[in-house]
Parts: sequence; C-alpha cells; structure tokens
Amino acid sequence: MLAIVVGIIGPLVTKVSVGQYLSDPKTAVYAVGNAFIYPVQYKLPGVFVTNPLDSVNGSLWTLRLEIAAYIVLGALGLIGLVRRRWLLALGASAGLVAWVTALHPFLPAYIATLPTYDTLDLLALFAGGAAMRWITISGRWTIVACAALFASQWLPISFVQYICLPYIVIYLGTRQWGALGAVRRLGDPSYGMYIWAFPLQQLLLLEQPHLSIALLAIEGTAAATVAGYVSWHLVESRALQASRRYLRRVRERPVLVPVGEPA
Repeated sequence: MLAIVVGIIGPLVTKVSVGQYLSDPKTAVYAVGNAFIYPVQYKLPGVFVTNPLDSVNGSLWTLRLEIAAYIVLGALGLIGLVRRRWLLALGASAGLVAWVTALHPFLPAYIATLPTYDTLDLLALFAGGAAMRWITISGRWTIVACAALFASQWLPISFVQYICLPYIVIYLGTRQWGALGAVRRLGDPSYGMYIWAFPLQQLLLLEQPHLSIALLAIEGTAAATVAGYVSWHLVESRALQASRRYLRRVRERPVLVPVGEPA
C-alpha cells in the first residue's frame, strides 16, 4: 500500500512538480517512517491539499498500537501465560486496565487527556477481544452484551465496553449470514479494506469535490472492497501461506542429540 501510494498515486496527484515531490525529505520520511510504524506520518508534499483533509491515510494511527499489542501477546505466549488455566489471570489483567481507564471521568482534565490513557483504552479493547478465544460466543449472550453496553451509557464509568463490545464484534464477524457468506468464500478483504479505504476516499474527493457523504460512503466502500480482495489474493494470503510453510518446516526439523545421550 505504501509503495503504491508514495510511488504512483503521490506523483500523479501532487500539486508540486514530480521532481520536487520526490526530492522533498517528507516523502522519504513518510515512506520509511510508516513502513516501520514509527514515526507515523500522514502527509505527502502537495498531495490532497485541496481536500477537506490533506492526510493521505489517516487509518495508519492504529497500526503501531496494534503491532505493540500483538508483540505483547506473542511474548505472553512464549512464556506460557496464554493458556486456558491462565484465563483468569489474563482476564484480571484486562480488567485492571479497564478499571484504570474507567477513572477518566474522575481525573483532572490535564491527566485524562494524556496519550497514555487513550492507549490503555485501546489495549483494554484488544485484551477483551483476545480473551474471546476462551469464551463461548452465542446469540443469547450477545443480546445480553448489547443490553449491558446500552445501559453503560448512563453510568459514570464505562469499563463494561471492554468486554461487551469485543464480544458483539466477534459474534457478528464469525456468523455466516446467508448470501453474505459468499463474501468470505471469495477471500478475506477486511484488512485490505481497512488500509485502503482512506486514500481511496481521498482520491474520490479529489475528483469529485462536491460528493455527498452518502455517495462517498457507497463509492468508497465499493472501491475499498475491490482493493481488499486484490490485497488478499496478491499479498496477504501468500504471506500467510509462506508463514505456514516456514512453521511446518520448523516443526518437522529433526532434533540433534549429542552422541552418547538418549534421543
């Protein structure tokens, strides 16, 4: 996505010359910084400057937190903490984070607005979603979760959302909704849609400055869906296949035993 945005879309739509665009340090910072998820950059020289927002891809802000959360989850797995018997410990950790973030309404404004607390909010939601692996997902409990989530809107604290919202999302995302099941049979476009939707919407607004919100949603969804399927088949599915082949080779690798020791 970064290669196409920086190398193709940027030079085609920039309001500065292509030479100025390519030689501007901000172009390299955007490409390299976002490739390593730090520092996250949002603007390219002369790109989308006539749009209401001149960010190239505003969705990138979540990726650094997402990758950090997966690293933590992987580390917990390596040391043996992500197991069924450790579910209570994992749940307690998620609950602790939830309670900390629930203090928002009672904190002074200069503390409640610190980035750390926003980060804890998001990590708590991630922990709640990860904990769903050990929980039975059913329609009955989804109704309960919806009711609890709705009722929590009138409570001074909102920690309920860290379990209820992930539960509802997981339930909806794992159902086979009749004809909509064909969406998954063709591949999984969800992640590609996420990383492509913003720049595609920006392109639509660049070509149609007076596009209504409704039409932008319709056209943007259609364009992002196509991009999501292309991304799945050309990049994501192949990367997953390569990782599975690597893990299979690791599992099948013979263990070398020193001479004289029992195998």
